[in-house]
Amino acid sequence: MKKLYLRSIIILIVCCYATIAICQQPIFKDGDRIMFIGSSIAMRGSNFHYINLFYATRYPDRRITFLNGGISGDITNEIIERLEEDVLSKNPAWVVIMLEENDLQPGLYYKSRQGEPGIAEKRQKCLENWCKNADSIVRILKNANVKIILETPTIYDQTGNLPAENAYGVNDSLQKCAAYLRQLSKKYNLPLIDCWTILKEINKIVQEKDPANSIIGKDRVHVSRMGYFVMACQFLKTLPGNPIVSNAVIDGKGDKLIRQVNCSVTGLESSSTKLSFNHKSEALPFPTPEGVNVDSFFSFSNKLNSETIRVKRLKKGIF
Repeated sequence: MKKLYLRSIIILIVCCYATIAICQQPIFKDGDRIMFIGSSIAMRGSNFHYINLFYATRYPDRRITFLNGGISGDITNEIIERLEEDVLSKNPAWVVIMLEENDLQPGLYYKSRQGEPGIAEKRQKCLENWCKNADSIVRILKNANVKIILETPTIYDQTGNLPAENAYGVNDSLQKCAAYLRQLSKKYNLPLIDCWTILKEINKIVQEKDPANSIIGKDRVHVSRMGYFVMACQFLKTLPGNPIVSNAVIDGKGDKLIRQVNCSVTGLESSSTKLSFNHKSEALPFPTPEGVNVDSFFSFSNKLNSETIRVKRLKKGIF
């Protein structure tokens, strides 16, 4: 009896958790303006275009605007200088901070400079400046009452057999940058999207099969189309939202609706030979981007793009 009671509690908890996960409200509300700031990886825009496309299909009734605040080659000092005119003047409700490796001066890591006197100190100074300015950017935005999302840097590919000269050690410094953002996340209670870790893990898998391939790109710096999709998925998985397009469960034998989530099921009729109903989803499935396999490294279709209709207790059919 105790075992049965405990099992019932566990089932209830699991069901409640599943319901909460499905019913979570998205972080962006109707009318929100979201700006992504950074340098070239932000400026190319594929990351937030995928996020924009997800919100447009999953929440078609919401008017949400995504803005590109990236400028190729920018360093953190320059981002600070343009925050008022180029970012805050656009009245964003949210700013996604995407700081990359420009401040680190990758040239300091080239093999030809390994034995240069004071090179370690120069690298450390660049890293410290990145961290100091990241904190300054957060404080300026917070003082302007802008909500903030931190996104760790993408990786620098220092492991692949790629044509570009290898500034070995840049990715180790980017790992330290990512660790510092985790500290800022706790300090200011801000959401954090960890792109560095997921891209590093996937790149390892890619290069175990082919050392000349990369989730980043041949230049070791700029993210591939698939890499941008990975970043967008990491964003969507980390922040609250609805992971499904719609879900309906029908009792075929009892002629009744068991569940409808983000959809409506009407006109349910059944007989000894047929079952009919009308189904209307409140969202659209996310369209697969050209040149991207959405299920290459994780189950995007099942975990973030599921649209299911399940009919239970159907009579055995004849095929």
